[in-house]
Amino acid sequence: MMVLELVSGKRNSSHSTGDPGAAFYPYWAAKQITEENTLSLLDPRLEEAPPDEEEVTRVCRVACWCIQDAESQRPTMGQVVQAMEGSLEVNKPPLPLGLKILMEEEGQIAYQLPSTDPSASVATYTSEESVTLQGR
Repeated sequence: MMVLELVSGKRNSSHSTGDPGAAFYPYWAAKQITEENTLSLLDPRLEEAPPDEEEVTRVCRVACWCIQDAESQRPTMGQVVQAMEGSLEVNKPPLPLGLKILMEEEGQIAYQLPSTDPSASVATYTSEESVTLQGR
């Protein structure tokens, strides 16, 4: 998240694009990256001397890989360093499933609690009800 905040020049909590779908910055930023619209994330103050588009894309892709839900999908710090240096190719990341679910549930936030236990629970919250835990 911090890398995305650095690229945009805005804090996650204060980000506003005027786009109603951009109310939740992590989802909006990840969606821009997965739709290959990475330059829309750039801090407008960089327009006079824009950075290299390939570098911005690489950095943002790495950031999006780092926020994937499954730990096995996230790069190691060594891979992050190699990718940032340009010595490791960075493929287009998928939209993080947790963010996608979060935004697709109308008025409801569902979050899978990280666990390898088959009896793992799902925490659900809506504006009209309290937090509940449900088994799979």
